[in-house]
Amino acid sequence: MWFWYALGASALWGIGYVINQILMRSLTSMEVLLLESFVVLVIFIPWLFFNGTFKPMLLKLTDMKTLALMMFGSVVYISAAILILTSIGSSNATLAAIIEASYPIFTMIFAYLLIGEIQFSFYSIVGCVFIIAGLIIVHYGH
Repeated sequence: MWFWYALGASALWGIGYVINQILMRSLTSMEVLLLESFVVLVIFIPWLFFNGTFKPMLLKLTDMKTLALMMFGSVVYISAAILILTSIGSSNATLAAIIEASYPIFTMIFAYLLIGEIQFSFYSIVGCVFIIAGLIIVHYGH
């Protein structure tokens, strides 16, 4: 089932990138990020209250390690979002998405460095080789 969830997310990211490319014709990357984040906030605050999970979530943030990781993760997310939106605005949604598709390579590296887990197999390494080949083809062919 995890495969279908990931594929569904990939399809949604694909349409999201094209929508963002259209938005970037009239808005800056910072404006798009701010407005999309506002929509997320407007949806999830009531949802957390309705489900009774808002207070428990805040209690989890009293753990300094959890809070620090959440803050660092937020900075990483915001930085990545600005970079991909700027890339989409400077090229197009498809090219930006192809290059961004190299993130599994970095995921494997950071999984090992940050949590000491080897999260790859022979097949995932083969997949990464194809990703790198694709990056080279796009870089030199464009």
